[in-house]
Amino acid sequence: MPLLFLGAGCAKQTATVESEAPQGEVYAGTYLSGEASVGIVNFAFSPAVLGVEKGTKVEWTNLDSAPHRVQLDTGVGSLEMKKDGKWSFAFKEPGKYTYHCSIHPSMVGTIYVK
Repeated sequence: MPLLFLGAGCAKQTATVESEAPQGEVYAGTYLSGEASVGIVNFAFSPAVLGVEKGTKVEWTNLDSAPHRVQLDTGVGSLEMKKDGKWSFAFKEPGKYTYHCSIHPSMVGTIYVK
């Protein structure tokens, strides 16, 4: 069962809406605003798909004993994160952002920004 990590009181949930991503895909989940968190657990991003409002800061935390490196497909990314290491990025433009672990390329995730 995947784990969802949200800082207590840090993420404000908004209504569930459908938003069309640039590639024509539709994200029908809940969009968060302010701050949101993604855990790295058992060589996977949790949650693997996340919706956020424009301007939201997403923080990734490595909960594995193995090192990981978050790499957005736009080219922005973290340094190598050891256990309990953190990296954050504020999404300022709407769109679909895919990312992966550059050390373990099978680890992938997506952030939808509206």
